Amino acid sequence: MLVQNNCVIHVPFMWLVHRMCCYSMEGSIVRLPDLIRLKKKYKAYLYLDEAHSIGATGPRGRGICDHWDCDPKDVDILMGTFTKSFASAGGYIAGNKVCML
Repeated sequence: MLVQNNCVIHVPFMWLVHRMCCYSMEGSIVRLPDLIRLKKKYKAYLYLDEAHSIGATGPRGRGICDHWDCDPKDVDILMGTFTKSFASAGGYIAGNKVCML
């Protein structure tokens, strides 16, 4: 249950799967197709942390979705930084409109 604008809103039970895409110390990479299959089976939300994979993983450097040739729309929330691969400052959180509200 959430309280928003003095209204009580019932939120049904949901699962959120959060996973690092690439572990920088050991170089292991998440098996994204398996996570997407589980997400769909259990109707969960998938949140991927691309701090170490964006700019460095995949044939075009577009991260873990690019590496596995998966549709980014199958991931509900993508998060990453610009400091590691892009020699800049800042970061991003991306997702569909429903997840970002």
